[in-house]
Amino acid sequence: MWMMIVAGALMTPPVILGSKTAMAMGSATPIQRYNSVAGGGWHLISSRTNDVDALFADARCLDGAENCSGTIPRSQVGAGVAPDLLFATLDGVFWVRLTGLLPPVNDALRDMILLDRPLGVSSSCEYPHYCDRVLDPLLAVHSSSANVTPRFQNLPSQYARYGGLWFGNGGGSIDDHVLSLNYAPYCQAGGFSISDNSNGQLGNVICGEPGALYFRYETAPSASQGF
Repeated sequence: MWMMIVAGALMTPPVILGSKTAMAMGSATPIQRYNSVAGGGWHLISSRTNDVDALFADARCLDGAENCSGTIPRSQVGAGVAPDLLFATLDGVFWVRLTGLLPPVNDALRDMILLDRPLGVSSSCEYPHYCDRVLDPLLAVHSSSANVTPRFQNLPSQYARYGGLWFGNGGGSIDDHVLSLNYAPYCQAGGFSISDNSNGQLGNVICGEPGALYFRYETAPSASQGF
């Protein structure tokens, strides 16, 4: 069953992300932080108001209010560690925090964000894309906004194609969906989508809303890798 929840009373003050556009990697301008969600300290990777191109690119995104494809600066990449990820609507009302990424050099999602495993816009499930795979076996929902009850905690069904990401629990069907970003075929709208099982019903809390992906290290990375 499909459903849409109108934020209404669930609305919280909007998050201001700062100046516009993306800048070439290596700029001294700091990444903007998503400071009002899940403890704060989140750095913007990429943002989407609608589906365009691949989600990751060699740039630094500074404003979640427009389409931008970015990455994590190599200066902030630590050997043997991986960050938490935050998928959120641009207003901060709906969000899901994921943990359990494999560290770099495991040829999984972390390497795709770093552009070492390129993400294209085709529907292909062949390398470097993947469909219904478990490349990050420990990837799981850590927490979410109070207005979202994720259907599943573990996310063994992982997709990377169409220039975006889709996570769920086996098979890739609507009933398995947990969240997706820039994954055009889903919701027939793309953008950012979250599903849950609140009120005993399976359906979409949001479908095709503007959203973004952020990262945060719980401990400071060591032995950072420069460009």
